[in-house]
Amino acid sequence: MINPRFEKKAFKKDVEQNVKQLFRKTVDEASQQELYQAVSYVVKDAIIDDWIATQKQYEKDDPKIVYYMSMEFLLGRALGNNLINMTAYKEVKEALEEMGLNLNELEDQEPDPALGNGGLGRLAACFLDSLASLGYAAYGCGIRYRYGMFKQKIKDGYQEEKPDNWLKNGNPFELRRPEYAKEVRFGGNIRVEYDDKTGDIRFKQENYESVLAVPYDYPIVGYDNHIVNTLRIWDAEPIVDFQLDSFDRGDYHKAVEQQNLAKTIVEVLYPNDNHYAGKELRLKQQYFFVSASLQAALTKYKKHHDDIHKLPEKMTIQMNDTHPTVAVAELMRLLLDEEGLGWDEAPQPKGLLSLFTGKQDIDCDASAILLKNGRLVNREDLVYFGNLKHKTGTVLHMGDNLTGAGEGDDEQIVIDLAHVPAEYDKIVIVVNIYHALKRHQHFGMIRNAFIRLVDDRTQKEICRYNLTDSYPDMTAVIFGEVYRHNGEWKFGAIGQGTKDPGLGELSARYQ
Repeated sequence: MINPRFEKKAFKKDVEQNVKQLFRKTVDEASQQELYQAVSYVVKDAIIDDWIATQKQYEKDDPKIVYYMSMEFLLGRALGNNLINMTAYKEVKEALEEMGLNLNELEDQEPDPALGNGGLGRLAACFLDSLASLGYAAYGCGIRYRYGMFKQKIKDGYQEEKPDNWLKNGNPFELRRPEYAKEVRFGGNIRVEYDDKTGDIRFKQENYESVLAVPYDYPIVGYDNHIVNTLRIWDAEPIVDFQLDSFDRGDYHKAVEQQNLAKTIVEVLYPNDNHYAGKELRLKQQYFFVSASLQAALTKYKKHHDDIHKLPEKMTIQMNDTHPTVAVAELMRLLLDEEGLGWDEAPQPKGLLSLFTGKQDIDCDASAILLKNGRLVNREDLVYFGNLKHKTGTVLHMGDNLTGAGEGDDEQIVIDLAHVPAEYDKIVIVVNIYHALKRHQHFGMIRNAFIRLVDDRTQKEICRYNLTDSYPDMTAVIFGEVYRHNGEWKFGAIGQGTKDPGLGELSARYQ
């Protein structure tokens, strides 16, 4: 199906208008480069219609998005490739011939985008083409190099390397998107902050250098399906363009320091790294586009989703070769320092008098306190991780789980009520966080933690308390008590949160 924008009469009129508006010329007066630009903008307008429609459909369908990160994308020339994928090459060629123009000659005016070098870049470009043609939601993520690799010139039998200034006439197919710009920081030092109220620890970066990562979106057109995905390549711009006060003091280098930093990052693909400065620059390049891409991906996710824990359901990252592997550490940093997650956020709760800790460094302990006439008479009547079996053999702690890892119940306490000696009239079940004050921890820091009472004969759940939502800032919970009444055992739910620092202080309530 032909895009209506490529109906011959309308197409020729649009080309003439572009020549007039862009260059203040007629078609007969325009150079081949100017005509290439005019034709490319007409094609770009048609692409944008499909581009907008594709993104709207993605927003409606809410698919999982692939972020393909690569240091290079060897795309090839866009004009002819886009016309082929839009199945409009023949019609555009004929329309141009009626205007006395040759499509092949116009294609030759387009420089190869200096965004890739060889096999790695070609692989990335083909991967993006395939994703678009198959209808997968995807973003390519890379750097908008100003000079790419280099132009090769042979002189006297030797190679001479010249800058490949592929952007000198602009790139008609790209779109600058400053509204999605992200700050990327380098170096400095880390200051640790502790929140007394929440117990949270935050790490703040200070005394850093930074640049503004500004995205340029490049359309990736699927074959004959009206789907257009996005290659997002990042340019670097200074946070502050010019420091006038430094210039006035005669510190001219300082005045343009941020400009120079930004310019250096995006100058060339694979700068020479046989010296320290080159190695540092390569690392900065890798971190630059990875950090900007991940920040943008998280922003996009949070625009339509409230629960950051479900991020893996809607986002996946493909790293092309080893260059973007810093993405692993940077995503950790963003989720920890910016989103406030813990190291080991848990996806599923677990059960049976159970405690599921969302973070491995939070150790929740279940204990049983056996009372005589309502009092704790002897230390031996505490059944906990340090005393797993009561002397009577009727109360058994199944072992301490320090991490919440593994299948089934994290911790279990089994009580044989039929054989508990008559002198014991009550058994209190409690839960506390081990070394809570020392580690600045509380139940509000744990995800999906609960405790429940289960009849072992029927596996019927009798009572359950959520230890996360209901007990923020609490370090211990008195779950309930099993007690004798008229010769029968009864259970009374309590659900009282406390700030007792440990089992010793908690058990002292019953002495």
